[in-house]
Order: sequence, then structure tokens, then C-alpha cells
Amino acid sequence: MMEHRDYLMKQFEQLAIVLRSLLSKNTAAPETRPTVSQELSEQLGYNLDQLRTIEEDRWIDTLLAIPSLNTPNLKLLADLLSALGTADPAWNPKSLLIYRHLERSEKTYSLERNAKIDKIESLPGGDS
Repeated sequence: MMEHRDYLMKQFEQLAIVLRSLLSKNTAAPETRPTVSQELSEQLGYNLDQLRTIEEDRWIDTLLAIPSLNTPNLKLLADLLSALGTADPAWNPKSLLIYRHLERSEKTYSLERNAKIDKIESLPGGDS
């Protein structure tokens, strides 16, 4: 049991490192898209094209089924998708769904998260 817990903790930490690294790059730049897609594929089992095709009504359930996507990593993924949304607005509804899920599931209110939700909702097509 302890080994399994250690393995999951290592997965959480590894994904957080990768997501932070991707966020530190200019994810909106077209030349970084292949790197982002490859890293997500390796870490989540889904590349950007595959993530894009997941229906909104299955989006959160699909993400929650990925063992390494704990709450902090979901937040990082939402931040990454929101950053991608600056160049490709199709990512905004996906990031918004994650932020809304976190808003409902977390016990602590977050001004930062609420500001991100408001910002996405104010964009054209951001109200999903």
C-alpha cells in the first residue's frame, strides 16, 4: 500500500514539474505546440489533438480518470489550456470547465480562480 502511495506521489510531482515547465514557455507560440502536445501525451496519455476531441460532457470525468491529475495538477492543466486559449480560443471552454469543477469541488474559495473564470467568460465564445 505504501509503495502504491509513493508511486502516485511521484506521478503527481512529475506531472506538476512538466506542467509548470510548459507554463513557463510561450505556449501560445505555434512553435511550442508540438512540445506541449508531446509532453501531455507522455504524461496524460492524450496529446492536444486528442484532448480537443473529448466532448465537454465527458471532459471532467475523462480528466479525473487520469491518476496523476490531482487537484493541484488540474489547476495547472487549466492554466496551461487557458494560456493555449490566447492563441486558439477553442481551449477556453475546456479550461473553463476545469476551473468551474475546481470551484465546485474545493472547500476553499479562490479569488485567483474566480478571476480566471470571469476573464474566460468575458471572451467571445467563453460562456460554455
